[in-house]
This record gives sequence, structure tokens and C-alpha cells, in this order.
Amino acid sequence: MKTVSKNSNSDILSNPINRNLILILVTALVVSIVVVTTSIIIYYQL
Repeated sequence: MKTVSKNSNSDILSNPINRNLILILVTALVVSIVVVTTSIIIYYQL
């Protein structure tokens, strides 16, 4: 019997699928922030 409660956090990080999901979410957040800031800058330039 393995202890699930102690290793739950490390299992989530060690799982490559979850790591890719976190990467995709972070990149999507960064891209959206960049798009919003650039659109605001362009809007105020006009």
C-alpha cells in the first residue's frame, strides 16, 4: 500500500500530461495579456 495523500502533489507535477496542461495555460495567459496590452497601446496611439 502506497500513501496517496503524501505523494498526491508530486504525482500531479510528475505527470507529463498535467505539466503540459499547466504550460499551455500559462502560455495562453501570457499571450492574452500581451495581446490586451498591445491593443490598448495601439488604441491610445490612435
